[in-house]
Amino acid sequence: MDCMKCHSAIQKDHTCPTCGVNADFFKKAYNTANYYYNSGLEKAKIRDLSGAVSDLNKALKYKKELTDARNLLGLVYFEMGETAKAVREWKISLHFQPNDNLAKTYQSYILDNPGRLDNANQVAKKYNQTLTYMKQKNEDMAFIQIKKVLTLSPNFIKGQLLLAFMHLKNDEKEKAKKILEKVLKMDTHNMTAIRYMTAINGNSNGV
Repeated sequence: MDCMKCHSAIQKDHTCPTCGVNADFFKKAYNTANYYYNSGLEKAKIRDLSGAVSDLNKALKYKKELTDARNLLGLVYFEMGETAKAVREWKISLHFQPNDNLAKTYQSYILDNPGRLDNANQVAKKYNQTLTYMKQKNEDMAFIQIKKVLTLSPNFIKGQLLLAFMHLKNDEKEKAKKILEKVLKMDTHNMTAIRYMTAINGNSNGV
């Protein structure tokens, strides 16, 4: 058996003579990483995107160079409208596996298209500007800005949740509910959306 860290031949005591790591530890970590990757994959298939993100990040904690998990995490982020996070994961993936890696195709889809790249940058910029307006208690400008964000990227879940939150703060529960229903179609187990929906259905002002 070869060491998973440095690829040297491991002796009977299960300890690598080159780097000194315990092979059993690495095997357990590898198996745990694959478990969370498979769980994340299944959750992504049923559009539990938040759950998929959680499991895929756990997989990468145990094996950071697991490119299948990292590539899928990028795809899930992209589906959630988090383009910058998606590109970051694909970039890291390519660092670990420069050749024969689908991350190159995924990344090129964004970076080689000036329109898509500019759109992603504008979404991030306008979203942050919305947060600034909210801190300044400038609600009118915040509403205008977040609607611009969602025109550029309708599947940006964080943006949809922010708009729902703003409507809830204004006691516009029906408007918030419509947005939350849309979010839960995109991300079936989004806990923030579920919490807001529970507040609406329970006639609670707390969000």
